[in-house]
Amino acid sequence: MASGAFAQAPCVSPPALVALDEVGLTIADAAGRSIRVLRPIRLTVESNEILGILGPSGCGKTSLLRIIAGLLLPTSGTCTWEPEMIAGRGLRMTMAFQRPTLVPWYSVEENALLPFRLAGRVVAPEDRDRLDHLLHLVRLRGFRHSLPHELSGGMQMRAALVRCFLPAPRLILMDEPFSALDESSRIDMGVELLRLSAEVGCSIVFVTHSVTEAAFVSNRVIQMSARPGRVIAETQILHDRPRDPRLIEAPEFLSLCRQLRCVSGYD
Repeated sequence: MASGAFAQAPCVSPPALVALDEVGLTIADAAGRSIRVLRPIRLTVESNEILGILGPSGCGKTSLLRIIAGLLLPTSGTCTWEPEMIAGRGLRMTMAFQRPTLVPWYSVEENALLPFRLAGRVVAPEDRDRLDHLLHLVRLRGFRHSLPHELSGGMQMRAALVRCFLPAPRLILMDEPFSALDESSRIDMGVELLRLSAEVGCSIVFVTHSVTEAAFVSNRVIQMSARPGRVIAETQILHDRPRDPRLIEAPEFLSLCRQLRCVSGYD
């Protein structure tokens, strides 16, 4: 089995933040049998874009995200990061999961500052200024000293978003972060996400099962086949950002969602 690799990008201008070249993944099950998770995938993550990854359960979306994060080594192909991403990956790349994953005994502020603590970095005055601004943007300024159990589910998710955005990362990876919310709340969180990404000026790779969510949040959507996963379609979303929640009722948006559902086999 070929060994995958991670590499530093050559100095080109402007480089993609991350480039996957024919990346594939094969794993062994409990019985030692080989299972092909991803067929060779060629993909880039560009600066200041929100890339949605859409596909059926088990197609390898999370595995692909973990390869981009450097948490999983591909078994073929290469994953290349921009040099700055490698030099400061601890705070230049952050990740959000399906649950808020807040530390229960930390306040909202302490949870937000956790990446700095884990990276051994001193919290500068400008970091605290940005924290105050982000808490204001997501309507949590009055809850900075609250513990997670004192917050609603949506407030916990907004606190987790602040933690992701506070270090001003170049790239945020999100694995179905709003899956526990209803469709209306997902759109509300999408609005928050778009607002924060505009403030910080970062790229986001966003894994989701929801066609509506992918179309509303992303400016580019790739769609994956069933396992072994491969990219079967790529769609540019031309609506301007920020996006109004009323967009989901517009005829052109509904038409886009029908197109995405058809490609994904959801219809």
